[in-house]
Amino acid sequence: MIEGSTALTNLEILLSSNGVEFEPRFYESTSAMFADYDAGNIDALSTDRSLIYGRLDTLSEPDAHHILDVEFSSEPIAMVLPEDDSQWNNVVKWVINATIEAEELGLNSDNIEQILAVNKDENPNNDSDPAIRRFLGIESQLGEALGLPNDFAYNIVKLVGNYDEIYDRHFPDLERDRNLLYSDGGLLYSPPFSGSFDEDNATIIDNDDRDLLQEIKDRGILKLGINGQKPGFSFPDENGSYIGFDVDLGKAIAVAVFNDSNKIEFVEREDRVTWLTNVANGVVDVTAAQVTQNLVRDGKAGVDFISPYLYTGQGFLVRKDSGILNLATLNGHEVGLFSGTTAEQNLQDAMKEYGGTFIPVYYDNLDEMLAGYAQGDIDAIINDLPLLGGLIDTFSNPDEHLLLDDVISKEPLSMVVDENQSDWKDAVSWVQYGLLQAEEYGITQDNIDQILADNTDSNPDNDSDISTRIFLGIEGNAGELLGLENDYMVNVIKAVGNYGEIYERHFDSDILPRDFNQLSGDFGLQIPYPQGITVNPTNDVSINNEPPVFGSLGNETLDAGIDPGFDGTDDIVFGGSGNDLIDTVAGTGGNRVYGQSGNDTLTLGGNDRAFGGTGDDRFILLGGDNIVTGGAGADQFWIANAEIPESPHTVTDFDLEDDLLNIAGLGVGSFNELTLSNEDGNALIAFEENKLAQLIGVNADSLSADHFGLIQ
Repeated sequence: MIEGSTALTNLEILLSSNGVEFEPRFYESTSAMFADYDAGNIDALSTDRSLIYGRLDTLSEPDAHHILDVEFSSEPIAMVLPEDDSQWNNVVKWVINATIEAEELGLNSDNIEQILAVNKDENPNNDSDPAIRRFLGIESQLGEALGLPNDFAYNIVKLVGNYDEIYDRHFPDLERDRNLLYSDGGLLYSPPFSGSFDEDNATIIDNDDRDLLQEIKDRGILKLGINGQKPGFSFPDENGSYIGFDVDLGKAIAVAVFNDSNKIEFVEREDRVTWLTNVANGVVDVTAAQVTQNLVRDGKAGVDFISPYLYTGQGFLVRKDSGILNLATLNGHEVGLFSGTTAEQNLQDAMKEYGGTFIPVYYDNLDEMLAGYAQGDIDAIINDLPLLGGLIDTFSNPDEHLLLDDVISKEPLSMVVDENQSDWKDAVSWVQYGLLQAEEYGITQDNIDQILADNTDSNPDNDSDISTRIFLGIEGNAGELLGLENDYMVNVIKAVGNYGEIYERHFDSDILPRDFNQLSGDFGLQIPYPQGITVNPTNDVSINNEPPVFGSLGNETLDAGIDPGFDGTDDIVFGGSGNDLIDTVAGTGGNRVYGQSGNDTLTLGGNDRAFGGTGDDRFILLGGDNIVTGGAGADQFWIANAEIPESPHTVTDFDLEDDLLNIAGLGVGSFNELTLSNEDGNALIAFEENKLAQLIGVNADSLSADHFGLIQ
């Protein structure tokens, strides 16, 4: 397994619970791990399934290996971007989304030029669906919202293809499984390539130079933007207190920051512009108001979107006696919608398929719309399905109304935070992910106290696995990394419950099934992203319960038997930056030594594992059976020093261009006195039938006198 990955903990959770013992072996690089596996030095390796598949053909006998049909961890692979650079983040996000959206629209590298051509000819009958025309850059100004050409998506698909083409190009025989489109049962989902933002009536100030998370802590209260008039989301109860899904999300954030669900101020939006500008301008800290995440809002409104907390679509509420049975029979009817939303564009796109029309009737608020519906001024209401489902429950005669089966849009509802405030965005995001993670772990308001008690009593047999204990804040420092308490999710679950509990509280799943809002393990789109295995260097990394030894920013010597806490036996040593000298000879081995940056000298007494890191490092290998990885830089490996190794040393990443092998004190006078051979695909170096070292993945025939330094 790769050093520093979560593979060890994941395997311990899986195998230990089944009574399976294993011996971990760590590698600094994937290449070194696969080379050692191919050489038969390890029985199995564990890493991402797609990475294993991609490496099978590099093995000496590809057909002699197979991938076990078992997955034991969630590994969402993502690009890594700089913090506090929302504009660049938006560009990367929507470029990736373009490949997914293209597949959903049926566009690929083979047909996109022809589709563009027929959409630009003089015959309007050849025109594609408006969604395709927007995607191609013919209509709307999508690229402009991101600072890109309006045909940026067209150029991407033309050059590299859609997601399916890219996947098939690199993993042709690997089932896509969860990497299918959401409509095909997978997890791939792109928010809409559409949207509008009234820039003429929006004023956005530049307030990037602030630490919003710290500002909220200092203020002592969370300001949450809500609609305030949407049943199921945010609506006053009989006592005038706000209740709803959005309200509970806000309470969860307040508890995470302050451990107090009452430290929250609700701010109702004034209109369709201020629900975004209030966030961008610092009037509120976060908005949860059924805001659909789409490209234009993401690019132009000065805000960042959290992952969708509710995947839904726009549908229709009608009276059962209206004669309206589906979208086609809506033709010619009056439809109520809110001004400034995506509803009108979505309905126009949908009606075009039937050659029909509708009469839009605009409203500024829900009360006016419901009054118009009750008086017969409109025949239908278009809005997000969860809202419509919540409205039916408020009617005096709910059995006389129904929701049509037609869903005409994708509406990923997301919380909104100010852009370029990565610390605050991280905190809000991981509160939301934590609600999902709690549901996956089976942690609820009712059982969390018992789970916590079991994990803090004196009986280790009652303990949950390490991932759950990190989630509870008992181990690790996940909360601290976010600027929160480590047990922040314990307090959140006690206050509002997990995601499933919140959903059932406000949207009866018998009336409004969760569908895409099921957890990903239940074939939904809500992904409980793993918190990961966090490491506190002063406490949590140890071998045999001994704390590690740390260097500093300067040049220093760390000598076993001399430096406190470093005896050279089963130690973990980090050199830090600088040109360091690290010596383990006084101990009995079993150490892991990390030179890190700088030009380091690592003297190993035997049976040690060492990683040079960056810099031009020297490895003086004594005893025997040391396994070393040079890392970046021109490294020297002293594989024999006045004595024959007890067993050969191993160099996992010898670079034929830059690295050097040194032999001293054995009487070797010339390169020709050495015996070089290949064993299991690795170069083996011997002198007078004594094996000195093996070089993983190196062909002995490629070695010459230039690769050796010989001192008699």
